[in-house]
Amino acid sequence: MKTDFCIVGFPKCGTSALARFLERSQHINLMKMNGKYEAPLFINKAPSIDAHYQEGLLNGHKYTAYAYSLQAMQSILENSPQALIIFCVRDIETALYSWHNMHRRIAIKGDPQTHFVNQDEETQRFYRECSVEDYYWKFARDRLTYAAHINRILEKWADVKFALVSQLRLAQDAKTVVSRLHELMGKSADPEYLDKLPQQHESFGDTARSKTKLPEEISAELKANNAALLELIDSLPERSNLTSRQRVI
Repeated sequence: MKTDFCIVGFPKCGTSALARFLERSQHINLMKMNGKYEAPLFINKAPSIDAHYQEGLLNGHKYTAYAYSLQAMQSILENSPQALIIFCVRDIETALYSWHNMHRRIAIKGDPQTHFVNQDEETQRFYRECSVEDYYWKFARDRLTYAAHINRILEKWADVKFALVSQLRLAQDAKTVVSRLHELMGKSADPEYLDKLPQQHESFGDTARSKTKLPEEISAELKANNAALLELIDSLPERSNLTSRQRVI
C-alpha cells in the first residue's frame, strides 16, 4: 500500500480538524477505515485497505498513535518513503486538559464500546472519575513528551519528509496552513477551496478546559516539555530536509 501523507500525531492537537480541511481538497483523497478519520491502515492489515487508494490524487490518512510506534513508522516509510509525515502540536498543558475531557466523555457515554477506555468496568470507572492529576500519572505523562517522540523518528529516519502544524495556527489561519501542506506535496491548492476554509475555529477542548490547578511537579514537567518542543522547532533549519522555519506551520 502507498500513501502520500500521514497525519501521525498528536491527539487533541487539531488532527481531526486538519483531516476535515484536507478532505475538501480536489487534489486529496483522505482514506478512512469504517468511515472513521482514525485509520490505522499500516497497523491493521485489512484486505480492503488498497481499495481506499485513488490514482491521480494525493492519498493520505490520519492515525495519531503512529507517533508512538517506530514499527508503524517503519511500515509507512518502507511502503511510501516520500510520504509527508505531519505532526500536529499545541501547548502541552492545554492538550492534557483536552485529552482528559475527551476520555472522560467516552467513559461516561460508554461509547464507542471498542475504545480502550471502555474495555472493562474498572478501566471505565477510572477514566470516568479520575482527576487530571491521576490521568496524567497513569496515562498521559510519557505521551505528552512531544519533542522526544518527534526526535526519535527524525533521528531514525534523517531524510523523512515532515511538517509540524501548530493547532493554534491552524485555528487562526487554516488557509495558509493547508496551502503550505499542498505545496510540500507538490500541488497548488485551488483558491476557491482555500477561500471556503473557516477563518477561525476552536475545539471543544479549548472551551471546556478545566480550571483545576495542577500540582507544581506536573506543571514543571509540562513547562519542560513545552520548552523542549520549542527547542526542537528552533533546530529545524539545521536539519537536512528543511531549509526554512516556514516549513513549521
